[in-house]
Amino acid sequence: DTIEVVTVLERISLRDSEKANAIRKGMSWLLSMQNNDGGWGAFDKNQNCKLVNEIPFSDHRACLDPSSPDITGRMIELLARKGMTMNDQLVKKAIRYLKTSHEKFGGWYGRWGVNYIYGTWCVLTGLSELSWNPLGDEVKKATAWIKSIQNDDGGFSESPESYKCNTYVKGKQSEPSQTAWALMALVAGGEANSDSARKAAEFLLNKFNHLNHSWDELAYTGTGFPGHFYIRYHGYRYFFPILALARYYNEV
Repeated sequence: DTIEVVTVLERISLRDSEKANAIRKGMSWLLSMQNNDGGWGAFDKNQNCKLVNEIPFSDHRACLDPSSPDITGRMIELLARKGMTMNDQLVKKAIRYLKTSHEKFGGWYGRWGVNYIYGTWCVLTGLSELSWNPLGDEVKKATAWIKSIQNDDGGFSESPESYKCNTYVKGKQSEPSQTAWALMALVAGGEANSDSARKAAEFLLNKFNHLNHSWDELAYTGTGFPGHFYIRYHGYRYFFPILALARYYNEV
């Protein structure tokens, strides 16, 4: 959340002293939270001793807060916007982490949204902000994978079962939030002009419910504890499609 707050603060008008102080403190904390493996977790640092999750009272095997590609991708996006490049050690370590965490099928794991579609979007968006992207081959593989899982209606879907299977599992039907993530992944990966991106955008436009001024989504696309429970964030069906369509429009 601190990543998003710092990003917003830099884009709004506030009294300079208050704004600069808040950004400085936020950035200082974020930079201090990089794990030894180069990635970032959500709440803590270097909490990756898997043995702890074997304790009977291990809270759904989620006592730890290891690095995750989705948060690391967001952090790279912020660092790049702050002017950091591959010449900075923080970025180099983060890139190494993303390279090693890249799945063989092409995507990246998403800890806080279901699942590989979400993680891949976060990573590709972060990489797209760098002046030079050292993971060009991984990006090509990721966008090819995104295209390969598109549903016939132009949308995208992913089941929470993907957490149990440790690979992508298609959902029952296309969902607005997951389609938005896939569309933004394609845009960030340089595929905004592809047929796949166009079809995803058309899906979002066609599925907009003019009666209630939103998109309909019943699936649980937010992640609480992977493999145990999931969350339906009601805002997802509003702001992710809007954000995706805006980014797509700006590119094409």
